[in-house]
Amino acid sequence: MSTSPLPFPTDEELPEGVVRRLRDRPPISIYRLIATAPQLLIPWTDLVSALYQSTVPARLREIAILRQAACANSLYELHQHGILALSNGLSKEEVALITSSQPVTTFSCAENLVCRMSEQLERSARLDEATFTEARALFDNRQFIELVTVISFYCCVARFLNATRLNVESGNPLEGRSSPN
Repeated sequence: MSTSPLPFPTDEELPEGVVRRLRDRPPISIYRLIATAPQLLIPWTDLVSALYQSTVPARLREIAILRQAACANSLYELHQHGILALSNGLSKEEVALITSSQPVTTFSCAENLVCRMSEQLERSARLDEATFTEARALFDNRQFIELVTVISFYCCVARFLNATRLNVESGNPLEGRSSPN
């Protein structure tokens, strides 16, 4: 059942490889809606898989995504990554702090920095000089690129979700999972 004002494609309308990919992933609505343009689904889920195989610790990755989602007011993303965050070492209290409208300053240096990176990339699509310098000093080249990429990708996700008005599906298909894939 659709959780969007837009219709979801049926399996019969989709190429076999896309249907197979949908069946291999949790039944989250975003994947079904993206499959409306079938050529997008497999590269999209491949990128998600790559982002979840990064050298950035899972806790830090989910902090980045949650803070970005909060800044974008992406309710679907907040819901799904709130569930994933719990499976990746965050508490409900920490999720509430990260997703609040207040600046995040009570976590570790790296976690506070990642929150600032998410805020800045979501709000202005760039890092200010101080944040850039601090991030370059704290993270190695690969982790810096992986963090900027994950935050930037989820900025795209938020825009897609907010533009399509995708609603959270009933049930929690990501419950107990550490990744949307």
